[in-house]
Formats: sequence, structure tokens, C-alpha cells
Amino acid sequence: MRKFLKIGMLGLALACVSLSAAQKSTSVQGSGTGKDQGSVSLIQDVLNGEVKFEDKGLSQPIAAKKFRSTSIQPQINRENPFKKLVREHKFKRDYKQGPANSLVRRPGSLPPRTSLKNSKMFPGIGATGWEPPDADIAVGQNHVLEVVNSSLAWFDKDGNEQFQQPFATFFAGQNPSSFIFDPKAFYDPGSNRYFVVALDVNFETRESHYLLGVSDDGDPNGDWYQYRFVNRTEDFFGDYWLDYPGFGFNRDTVVLSGNMFGFDGGYGGVHLHAIDKNQLINGTLRFQAFILSPESGAFTVQWAKSDDRENPHCLGAEIYDSTRMRVYAIFRTGAIWRLRTTAVLIPAWQQDRGFSVGPGGVWVQTNDSRVLSAYSKSDRLVAAHTVGNFSGQPSVAWYDVNMNGWPAIITPPKLNQSGLVEPFDSRSAYSFPAISVNKWNDMLMTFSHIQEDLLDEEGNVIQPGTPGEVMVSARRGGDPLNWMSDPTSIQPSLGGIYSGFSSRWGDYFDVERDPTDDGRFWAVGMVASLPGTWQTFVRSVQVLLPDADLNEYQPIATRVYPGRYVRGNAASLAAVDGNAYVVTSQLRTGTQIGGVWATMPPSGEGTLRIKYTITLKNKASIAPQFMTVFGFPYAAEVTELPAGTHTRVVEISPDWAPFMDRENLIFQVFNDTVNGRAPLATTASIDQLVVLAP
Repeated sequence: MRKFLKIGMLGLALACVSLSAAQKSTSVQGSGTGKDQGSVSLIQDVLNGEVKFEDKGLSQPIAAKKFRSTSIQPQINRENPFKKLVREHKFKRDYKQGPANSLVRRPGSLPPRTSLKNSKMFPGIGATGWEPPDADIAVGQNHVLEVVNSSLAWFDKDGNEQFQQPFATFFAGQNPSSFIFDPKAFYDPGSNRYFVVALDVNFETRESHYLLGVSDDGDPNGDWYQYRFVNRTEDFFGDYWLDYPGFGFNRDTVVLSGNMFGFDGGYGGVHLHAIDKNQLINGTLRFQAFILSPESGAFTVQWAKSDDRENPHCLGAEIYDSTRMRVYAIFRTGAIWRLRTTAVLIPAWQQDRGFSVGPGGVWVQTNDSRVLSAYSKSDRLVAAHTVGNFSGQPSVAWYDVNMNGWPAIITPPKLNQSGLVEPFDSRSAYSFPAISVNKWNDMLMTFSHIQEDLLDEEGNVIQPGTPGEVMVSARRGGDPLNWMSDPTSIQPSLGGIYSGFSSRWGDYFDVERDPTDDGRFWAVGMVASLPGTWQTFVRSVQVLLPDADLNEYQPIATRVYPGRYVRGNAASLAAVDGNAYVVTSQLRTGTQIGGVWATMPPSGEGTLRIKYTITLKNKASIAPQFMTVFGFPYAAEVTELPAGTHTRVVEISPDWAPFMDRENLIFQVFNDTVNGRAPLATTASIDQLVVLAP
């Protein structure tokens, strides 16, 4: 028997919130119950970002009303004939210059760390008539739920669509306005529920609401509790609507927040709601509201998704200035919630130029450098945003913060590592990054790539550009700090030119860890479609390799032939390099065989050729490498070889000679996987290694 949709009407209204530019305290009153819904005193200390406050009450629980209708059926509605543009999110914010620090962002690049073997890829929701799509997903046990402007759908993990409706239909029982936008979603493994939120603003009647839906179990094909409650605020200067929601959770709390913009202009700070998750999933809404005033500098606090069922803190991230990130924490003390924030030093960054240029000279917005994505696991918080590289090209930066037990203890969080993934050519731009992390501390980041045409002197197209494709970059938990892999395309665009009715793109993508497979992530992003609109795609991606215990190998028997660019012999090389000819577990996902001490030929003097014979027990990928002055390896080649004995010749271009930092040649042996799980226990031995003069 088909389940029905449960819809609870919630008539909560937030009355006036008095705020003036000179005030340090605010009071949030709730008229839905006649009780205080929370009072917050804010004392901002910009140096450490501390927010001190006191709570004076909570909203009274309000039971959801059930709404059942046999007329609500799953509807496949891929096209919306009415084009609608989501209002600008007050982008192009100018970030202040932060205090100088010695942190350096490494644009380190690793060989690709992702695999699309056994990948599931399917088209998500197509052009709905809205721009931009704002694609977000929630990955559960058996389903992938997607939200865009302004529809939602869910699929089984093979990509079979089971349901799709416009939000106006899905939330019809809540009498929403015609402008529903900025959706977000997540799956909570602790409660085995799907959560979706969208914003509902009526600019004529000056109303602003949240639309919040919660499934009754881990199958979205069933009953949902639905809520609509006010997030509008007022102060001496006017009334404000909420924009760009943050949406996160922990073991007992769901957090919603957003930027407050005046109906007549102006900025009203950040409005935040901490919601009792246990009551929420059982048909009751109870929350505590906070206001972070404009004087606090708060703007777009991105609350983290998480798969940690025991973490008592819901964490959020916000770019505060050019050298500081602010980290927020919401946690419960008895029946009330506490809010704290502190600053974390990050490497200095600069804003990008604000747009990408695609084929045909069409340009699209990259928006500003706010944090677009955050994810927390245990004592770590990862986040990503769009920045400019040294020439202002849109690039994506990521951060990995060690919370150090904060806020439970006073030790402040500290940046563990950060990196930059920048375009591989001057015509490209990367933007709208999303990031996630699994239990092995593997990370996957997805983002958009747009590239302009290559023209000759007369303006003719020599090489067409890319009208937007979805890229991924990853790192393994055991990789050197600050490095992320070279980007890999997981979905090219379907159209030659993006000819949407606006210059909007994004505004955000998403990536989620699969709750049933820690080695697998799911990414969603936007591409240009035919005849020039947008299309979203969902794809599973595996970070290679999952956790494994690799063999420690014995020293390798080798013969070395000294030559013009070779110093020493087989006996003396061990004295030069203490690890010569010994396989070591350098990486969790692979092994390193060290190597011969050989100098690169000077530029222009020919190619260095290295001959080796290697015996493999199982199939593996072999990567002879030199280290460069940039701190990352230059791979001469990466070759997948079957089990057996192989003799190969590697060629390394002398053009790289000026960039070599070390003369030690190393070999990396990367094991293959079995059904996406642990790798084979590959044994390798090199019985001949010859470095030949050019």
C-alpha cells in the first residue's frame, strides 16, 4: 500500500527583533506561542572571534498537523515553462585584509586519486526554468535525493527516478508563495531520515519563511513531516528576508541559518535557528533563535554536514577576512543551545575576477569567495571556496581544520592543512567547490570547470572551449599534507554554448560520502545542456585506494650501470640513499621503491632514459618519479601492468631539468582494488635498473 504525505502546518511567526547599529544585545520574540524564543547578548571580540551570549527562553513545542491527500502522486515534471531567476545573493562582497601570517598555501598536485570503475552516473533534474540550479544531494542507504531550484527528486542508486515534483507542489499544503528557492538537503544516518529545506519569500507582502521537510524513515517514498515557519526579522532600519541558507546537523540538533537582507536594501546580519532533531523527526518543531548582528562581521555561515552519530557539536565555517576563517559551534546544555565562535588562521588568499568566460565569449558569474561547502567528522572540519590564483583566475581552495577538542575545551582549533587547485591553462576557471571526507581522511572535492575558446589573431576559433563540466579532485589520508590530485572530469557539458537567460551559474554543487561504502562518494553538478539550458548529473566516485595493510618488502636485488648521468654503483648507492632498493610503505594506498641516484641531463641535451625490469605478483600501476622543486613528484609515466615480469624503458624530458629538486629516482607501485575495497597484496621486485645517457 502506498504511503501518504504527512504535512504539518506550522504558523510560527517571529515578531520584531530590535537591533541598532550601536547595540550589542538583541532579543528574539516568538508570537507563535506567546513565549520568548531566545535572547542573545553579543559581545564580539574580533581578535579571537568569541561570541558570548545568554539564553532567556525557548520556543514551546508545536505539534505538526497531519495532512493526507490521495491526490498527491509522484509527478515527473522536467520542464517549467516559466523562467525564474533567483535573486542575487548580494555577491561580490569585499573581504577585509587580515593580519599577516607565515602560512603558505601549496598548489601541490598529485597524480589522479579517483576511479570511475563501477561508477554510477545518471542525469539528475534537468532545466526547470530557474537559474541557477543550486544543486544539492542527500545520499542514503538505497537512494539519492536531489534538490534544485525549484524541484526535488529521488532516485535509486542505479539512477532510476522514483519521484520528482516542484517544491510548490511538494509543499502545497503549506500555502507557499510562488518564489521558492535555495534548496538544501542531507541524509542523517543517526536518525535514518532525509531532510530538505527551501526558502519561501514574498516580496509583495514582505514575508519570509523556511519550508522544511523530514521523511519518516530511510525510504523517501513515504510519509513526510513538513513545516513552514517565519525567518523574517525587523530592526530600527527596516525588515529583512533570509537568503542563502546554511543547513547542518549533529547527533541531536539541526541548524539553519541565512543572511538577512532588507526588503528595501541593507544588511541585517545572520539569523540562526537551532532545532531539536528528535522532536523534528516525530512531527514537532522546537527551536532557539539567534541573531549575529552586522557589527559581528558574520556573513554566510556554512553549517557542516556530518556522518558522526556521536558528535555533540554542530560545526560551521565562514571566511572572515583574507587570512582568517571563523569556526562556529552549536551545542546543547540541557534544554538550551549554546553558540560559540573562534578564529582560525589560514594562508592569505585573494578574490578571483568574479566571472568565467566560456565558448563564444559567454561569461558566467563565479560569485564571491564565501564558503560554499563544509563537512565535519569527529574532530575535523573541512571546507572549500572559490579564490583567485596569482593572476586572478578563479581557482578552488580547501581547508582541513583540527578542532583540538574545541569547543568542549578551550584549546583553539588550528589549521591542519590547506591547498589550492588551480586551472591547468590560462583560459580555464574553477569555481563552486564542494568537499567531503571519509573515515580514512580521504577527501573528494567537486567543482565546475569553464574554459574560453582559443582564438587566432583574426579572432577565429582554433580550439573550442568548455561550456562547463563537472570535475573532481581528491587526496588520500596518507598523502603528503597540503596536496590534492590533478582534476578529473566526471561529466562534460552537453551543449556547445551556455545560452541561459542570465549570467548565473552554480550557485553551489555538492559531494556526499556514501553511508554504505566509505570508499565511495557521490557528486552532483551542473553542465550546459541542449538547446543551451542547464542539466544536472549525479555520479559516484571512488577515492583510490581504501584502507589496506600493504606488505613490507625485502631489499631488491638490482644491477646498476653507471654512465654519464649516473653516480656510484650498486654497492655504493645504499650509502648515498639509505633507502636504496628497499620497498617502504610510504602511502597507505601504495608502496615506494627507492631508487637510483641519477642527475637529469641539462635542458636541450636529450632525454634521460631509464630501463627497468620488474616482477609483479598481481596487476599494479608503476610510476617512476623524480621529485621537483615544487615539492611534488614529476611522474615520467604511470603504466598499468599485469602480473608477471616486464622490461620497460622510461623517458624523462630534459625540459624538467631546471625544476628538479632531488636527484633520487623513485618507483611507486599502486595496487589495484577488488570490488572497490582492499587492494591486492602485490609483491614487486626490480632485478635490473639501468640509467642510460642521452
